[in-house]
Amino acid sequence: GQTGSGKTHTMQGSPDGEMRGMIPRSIEKVLEQASRLKQQGWQYVLRVSFLEIYNETIRDLLGNNNNNNSKGQKAGGLEIKLSKSRDNVEVVGLTKVEVKSMEAVADLIVQANKARSVAATKMNIQSSRSHSVFTMYLT
Repeated sequence: GQTGSGKTHTMQGSPDGEMRGMIPRSIEKVLEQASRLKQQGWQYVLRVSFLEIYNETIRDLLGNNNNNNSKGQKAGGLEIKLSKSRDNVEVVGLTKVEVKSMEAVADLIVQANKARSVAATKMNIQSSRSHSVFTMYLT
C-alpha cells in the first residue's frame, strides 16, 4: 500500500483501547482462550517473534542487539534456512519471547518499533522503510 495509508497502524494500532491493531487483538483472543482451556487441564505456551526485512536484510527486532551481530546474525543479517525435511522455513537465531499478558505484548511492540528502520518521505515524516513480520508460536 501507499506510504501513509495506515498499514502499520492497522496491524499494531495503539497499545490499548479501541484503537488496538490486529496483532494485539489476535494475541488477546489467544490468551483469553488459553486461560479458559487451562481450567480444563490444557497447557499452552505462547511465544512471539518480530523481524524486519530492509534492503534484503533480515533483522531481529526483539533481540538484545539489533546491529546485525547478535547470535545467529552475520554481517548481512539473519539467515533463512529450509528444514532438512523441506517442509518448514526457519529464520536462524531469531528471538522468540514467551508472552503471558497483553502488557508484555505492548512492551514488545514498543521495543520492536524502536528498532525498525525509518526515514522521512514526502508523504510521511516517520515512514517505515521496511517490511515487518510478527509471528505467534503456540505450543
